Amino acid sequence: MKYISLLVALFICAACQTDKKQNDVAVMFRGDATHSARYSNPAIHTLHGTKWKTKLEGNVLASPAIYRDAVYIGSSEKFYALSAETGEQIWSIKVDGAAHASPAVYNKVVFFGDFSGKFYAVNADDGSVKWTFFAEGERKFGALGLHGQQPKDQYFIDNWDYFNSSPTIHKEKIYFGSGNGNIYALDLETGKQVWSFQTGEVSHTSPAVAYGNVYAGSWDSYLYCLDAETGAKKWNYQTGIDTFYYNQVGIQSSPLLADSTVYFGCRDAHVYALDAITGELQWKRFNNYSWVIVSPVIDEENLYYTTSDSQHFTALNRHTGDSLYTLSTKGLGFSSPILLGDMIYFGVFNGDLVAINTKTKSEGWRFQTDEAKEDKMQVLNPDGTVNMQKVFANNSVENTPLVFERLFSVGAILSTPAPYENSLIFGTADGHVYAIY
Repeated sequence: MKYISLLVALFICAACQTDKKQNDVAVMFRGDATHSARYSNPAIHTLHGTKWKTKLEGNVLASPAIYRDAVYIGSSEKFYALSAETGEQIWSIKVDGAAHASPAVYNKVVFFGDFSGKFYAVNADDGSVKWTFFAEGERKFGALGLHGQQPKDQYFIDNWDYFNSSPTIHKEKIYFGSGNGNIYALDLETGKQVWSFQTGEVSHTSPAVAYGNVYAGSWDSYLYCLDAETGAKKWNYQTGIDTFYYNQVGIQSSPLLADSTVYFGCRDAHVYALDAITGELQWKRFNNYSWVIVSPVIDEENLYYTTSDSQHFTALNRHTGDSLYTLSTKGLGFSSPILLGDMIYFGVFNGDLVAINTKTKSEGWRFQTDEAKEDKMQVLNPDGTVNMQKVFANNSVENTPLVFERLFSVGAILSTPAPYENSLIFGTADGHVYAIY
């Protein structure tokens, strides 16, 4: 009897630990506070098809967070909770500005920001608001004569600044950046500001946290390393600058931390590897003037990422930065890659979700959205690439909405996929959320 009682006690204890673990493990952009994007879910080597597809209001550029069989994702109009099994809506709430960032979820509370500067903590079960925080002055990046637009002395907003900062949870604090240039740390329970650090420009990257530090980039060209407890600056590293067109400047890529190294991409067309403790440059890799917006992913030896204009998937030696191989993505890359086993997954602007096999160094499969198959605005070339001349035809400041309507019409995938059991879940710019398996 004593032996049986001991087994029962151990079982109850284990069950309590399991419940506690489920409560205490935070879900966030690319999986964890280091943005590792390496998941234990099984790799999907063969594409079977669509498990479900759900239409939301507005554009869906955000990445999903999956917690307790629910998908949490924002759009330009609302924030949603969906069933991860069926895609059916559980609840939605209206947002004051586009919610174009991956949320974070912890202990049945969902955290996310929007482009009005409002940051929310809501109940994961019903969407009721627990607290809000307002980051005054939220905006997109802009500059005089941006990207060569005329007149040169006119201020233009950068409409390629798509994303809000995805929040990161670490040790009872939540960290995120803002269009007002601040990087914030809030108390997770109350939403009260613990500290803020002012960068020189818009900071929409998702902070990464490790080694007692917070790492975040800014459009002022610097990557910052801040003390996670106090917000004091430990070091900053300056990337390339462009004060004429403001095209080859600014960090949109969220940092990746591993083995005391911080990896990130930049609009100056480089990928960087810095010593995470000292900020010293280990290596950098030039990408032929093509922005690197995405966060890279690594395995034991290699680093992987996609580019924008050159439309490449690139593999480098993670220790030296030496080039290993490149593949065509057939579209601009704004969706950060994730790794399941020996397979990497990411979306591109032509409406494809692409799988790369790292063992064979080749494309494993490619999923095309229904909207890309339909191509109602006829913006795709026969080979599946985007006809950029057609997209930008009659381009002007007044016609900018039409440019993005054309791009988004094929279900462009800017959303970073998230795994759920044997499927991948992601949003599309025309307003859908897909689960494929």
